Amino acid sequence: RFSQTGQRLFNEARDAGVVLVAAAGNEGAVAPLYPAGYGSVIAVSAVDANKRLASYSNVGPHIAVAAPGGDITRDQNGDGLADGVLSTGGSDRASSVQFRYPVYQGTSMAAPHVAGIIALMKAVNPNLTPQGVDNILATGTATEDLGVPGRDEQFGHGLINAFDAVIAAADLASDDNPASLAAPPALVLQPATINFGTSLLSTQFVVTTSNGAALSVESIEAQQPWMSVTAVDVDRNGLGRYQVSVIRDGLEDGLYEGTITVSGGGNTLEAAVIMQIAAVETGSDAGFHYVLLVNSDTDDVVGQTTAEAVNGVYGYEFPSVSPGDYYVFAGSDLDQNGLICDPGESCGAYSTLDHPTRVTLTTRDMPRIDFTTGFVINLSDDVSTTQSAPLKNVNSGIKRRLLQ
Repeated sequence: RFSQTGQRLFNEARDAGVVLVAAAGNEGAVAPLYPAGYGSVIAVSAVDANKRLASYSNVGPHIAVAAPGGDITRDQNGDGLADGVLSTGGSDRASSVQFRYPVYQGTSMAAPHVAGIIALMKAVNPNLTPQGVDNILATGTATEDLGVPGRDEQFGHGLINAFDAVIAAADLASDDNPASLAAPPALVLQPATINFGTSLLSTQFVVTTSNGAALSVESIEAQQPWMSVTAVDVDRNGLGRYQVSVIRDGLEDGLYEGTITVSGGGNTLEAAVIMQIAAVETGSDAGFHYVLLVNSDTDDVVGQTTAEAVNGVYGYEFPSVSPGDYYVFAGSDLDQNGLICDPGESCGAYSTLDHPTRVTLTTRDMPRIDFTTGFVINLSDDVSTTQSAPLKNVNSGIKRRLLQ
């Protein structure tokens, strides 16, 4: 909650040369959360591994900059861990503290990225003032512009870039332009690993350039016969968004690995591709299921149905749905706490739990919204994974709370 006393306190700290950074909040709201909402504070929103606004991140006109916040509902790089921010922690449940490396998500993960980068900026320019930091952010020399051009309410001045920020701070410290410190312009490929899991058929990656360099994509090659790449939204230089698709039919069970190679501007980039072909085990039963239809814009559960396994397959349908964009989630609620996907409960999403995919419904029925569910297993206090069992749509994200 805003207070004049708090605003005066932060103003005094800023006037004393302290750069103040705060997390924007994780309510997915526009209203400012304090202290991030105070005028003297740099408010930080969060992005996921694909540089998209995290679903939980607060937004608004007070957002100054964005940074990695993580998304523990996905495993895009296929390392078996959720795509959160690796942190240090400890558990005192045993007789002595057990130190560990948990994975978290949130704007509280994004804000330390920015604070640490500002510390690096101060290291090369000890005289850098809070206003100097604001000026660097405003010029865009320390950020990658995301969203609409210029400052916006989701990413502020853009995604913070540590190298560019340090160079910008060093530039202010000396009349000499430290060009020798600058990395040569190059293509950038995101994400560097693409995981199709057991059922995903297509996903996207983005090719951009560092420092806004004027480079062109010369070639893109999918180095396995079971995958292909097509342009989705690219400019005349070949920069932009591409779709990579896989063909599962005819492949034997097992783990498949491939590479997408992008060349241009004198450098070559590679993205690792992972796909698993797994036979459906007939007769498997992951327990009584709730199937949730979630509005992808608001994250509200707008439809709910139940399903039981018949020969290992769950049938479900939402008979009356307005046109729009949705996610579909499913799972059990064994402890009857009104939440699916708790540890020990089954959980799944279309097209995979690692990569929930929007379903765009028009005026026509949409069959074949099929996916798998499996039991959530704790790897640690903060990381979980799943094992699969089939669930099939008859007709026709994560918000886990059931409708009452």
